[in-house]
Amino acid sequence: MLGSPYQSLLILPVPLFVFILILTSYLAERSITVNAEGQPKTELINDPGFQAGFNLLAPEPGQRVVLTKLPGPANAGEPWWDLAQWNSSFPDLQGPEATPSGGVRYANEGKEIIVSPPGSPDAGITLAVDAGAEYGQRVRTRGEPWVHLLVEQRFARPASLARLRSLHLTLEYRLLRSTLLDPEHYDPEIHTAQFSLFLTVQNKNRSSPGFGDYYWFGIPIYDYRYAVIPHYEARDFAGSGKFIFTPSSLNFTDHPATTGEWIRVTKDILPFIRAGLKAAWSKGYLVGSHDLSDYYVTSINIGWEVPGSFNVAMQLRNLSLVAE
Repeated sequence: MLGSPYQSLLILPVPLFVFILILTSYLAERSITVNAEGQPKTELINDPGFQAGFNLLAPEPGQRVVLTKLPGPANAGEPWWDLAQWNSSFPDLQGPEATPSGGVRYANEGKEIIVSPPGSPDAGITLAVDAGAEYGQRVRTRGEPWVHLLVEQRFARPASLARLRSLHLTLEYRLLRSTLLDPEHYDPEIHTAQFSLFLTVQNKNRSSPGFGDYYWFGIPIYDYRYAVIPHYEARDFAGSGKFIFTPSSLNFTDHPATTGEWIRVTKDILPFIRAGLKAAWSKGYLVGSHDLSDYYVTSINIGWEVPGSFNVAMQLRNLSLVAE
């Protein structure tokens, strides 16, 4: 979405039946509780710690083709998450390699994924891209597709915008590295490394002329070009052609990712999502319906888009999206 400013076995320390009970609870399809007023609160994200692994997708954009399944630290159950590697030159990943913390690591010339179990010192997921290797140690040219490394999930039960009172996002992240590999040929108009979280807001009313249409709502986390990532709204030039609405990073944190420290985001993002829907309508998108009750939050993706020659890595933990 450039154009935005921006198999080894693990030894278990507990009996297997105990581990399975813990895992079943951890990977429950949904976590539903109530707030102080007795209203239901629902965690939309299944397996927010990525413990069940991934469906590894083929690198050709445009359709979902699963190459293989990559087990997570739990090494049980079907993955909730897809691992997208759009336009990558290296579709196969070696692993899993066990890590000292009891996690798993997958890697090849152009990318690295590390998942560690809850409670470990490096709990969470690390996503890394070596775009120098991906582009064959040359600089990507204008109009050429760029490499992505994203974790993606469609929600089992999408959340209705008309019924929501709040949509609370929690996320912690830290930038591990972002190295520009070819400063001489760097052009900020077409080269960057950016890390974002995107949700799809989609028309789910089968009787509506706009059924299936959607827009992208973004949370900007890191962009090499900016300490403060500015507000952005425009058409997605990376392939979907859909509207993108990304509020400024200052709406979520005043700490730039460039510090390399852990940054925590905790925010009700529902007002921003509704503002994005109104902006889409005002700019001629989603013309099939202007009825709020037709629209749902349907999926999430998080990760890297690297149109420039960079070596980058980001670590995530404590991901949550609670509908209320």
